[in-house]
Amino acid sequence: MIFTTLAMIPIIFLAFMLYVWLLLYIARAFSGAIKGIVASIIYGAFAVAVVIPLGYLISINQPELMEGNNSLLAIVMVCYFISVAPGFYYLFSKIGALRNAGYFQPRRG
Repeated sequence: MIFTTLAMIPIIFLAFMLYVWLLLYIARAFSGAIKGIVASIIYGAFAVAVVIPLGYLISINQPELMEGNNSLLAIVMVCYFISVAPGFYYLFSKIGALRNAGYFQPRRG
């Protein structure tokens, strides 16, 4: 499972990079409702892409997990966290640029 986790890290990181790049491109290319609609579609695809590795980790360990092996479930969750952490770090490092583009604005009121 460690090899699988290490293999997933760059793939998930690239997904985060592509997501940020697409949001910034959409902000330059579109405005108003079209920007929101296109960004929502991209978010939906990104959300699926980020959750697929968790489903894969669970599926390859399904027989043991079905037996009630909670320690293995904890290991799977930690491996998933390790694989998405660099991507989230990248996303949060670009939050200023994304906010300037109109995304992830703090709530008002």
